[in-house]
Amino acid sequence: SALGGAWAALQQALNGRVQQATGEPLLAALGNFLVGTAALAVAVALAAGTGAAPDRPWPGGLWLYVGGLLGILYICATVGSVRTLGVLRLGLVVVAGQLAGGVLLDLASPARTGAPGAATLAAVVLTLAAVSVAGWPPAQSRSRRRTRNRDSAANATR
Repeated sequence: SALGGAWAALQQALNGRVQQATGEPLLAALGNFLVGTAALAVAVALAAGTGAAPDRPWPGGLWLYVGGLLGILYICATVGSVRTLGVLRLGLVVVAGQLAGGVLLDLASPARTGAPGAATLAAVVLTLAAVSVAGWPPAQSRSRRRTRNRDSAANATR
């Protein structure tokens, strides 16, 4: 779980760099999906070569494949926001959104057996607080720090 989180943070940071270098969030998303598709193709080929591949056809309902389109939207949204939020705050925002969305789904579920517990609600509130704390005080950009340091050095030599 921690390794997966570290990998996701690295992916977001690299996506932000690709977007910064190219100015195109879709290019970072395309890179993600090309690498993912290649990895899945290798896994399917290995499974087929060992006889471990499933022997049933792909399901026919198109709605089952909407997750791929939603994945593209998610990658584009994270690529576009990682530059302003940073990797840590973006990760916290994603977790806070998942927790809040889970609580809303629990409340809307017809199979619900009761209200979410106090621990669940506290987790949502604490995660939202973490999002606020992670962005306070607003960090200065590197270029502002460099300019300020250069100005200080120039004033010190006068």
